[in-house]
Amino acid sequence: MEDYIVPTSPPNINDVTLVTQLDFGRWGRLMEMLTNWKGPASVSVYVTREEYSHFVSTINSETVLMSRKNVALQVVFKIGDLYPINFLRNVATRRVITNFVFVVDVDLIPNMAMHETLRKYTSVGRPMPYEVLVVPAFEAKTSTVSVPKTKPDLLLEMDRGTIAPSYLDVFPKGHGPTQFEKWKKYSVPYQVMYADGYQP
Repeated sequence: MEDYIVPTSPPNINDVTLVTQLDFGRWGRLMEMLTNWKGPASVSVYVTREEYSHFVSTINSETVLMSRKNVALQVVFKIGDLYPINFLRNVATRRVITNFVFVVDVDLIPNMAMHETLRKYTSVGRPMPYEVLVVPAFEAKTSTVSVPKTKPDLLLEMDRGTIAPSYLDVFPKGHGPTQFEKWKKYSVPYQVMYADGYQP
């Protein structure tokens, strides 16, 4: 394990840091994510020794990363056949210096306003200990739909059937407690309760 990129512009302690992890095969998703997320980020990348030289050359030519001073990138070398998701997430989380984290899978792309939206929420009043802000997750039903810029845009795509709550039709327990019908009507955070199988 090694720190490959260290932020040169430390974030404000009350900022929100995006935390994610991935293997090198999903590198393109990370670049899409960082294009939309302008805030600080801490990322763990799982690579084989054989991939490492290609990984280094990719990073050194990646304009999305080269223009950023607030991204921490950690390399974890692959051992065995399992994907250690919790370990990778923990490695990325340990590099965070802000009071707030936004833990997200690399396949979930935030919209362009997500960082500022979360900053507004955390600046209004600090969440209580052990309080978690759930960000509703959605999936594209077609390959041609773009990430909506606003909630009205998202609602329009939901009405068209091109975007839907993530895996709600396959595994309702996973995101059901988010209460998407309630989310459609609310413009402020509301309380949800944890239930067995909830994976916000």
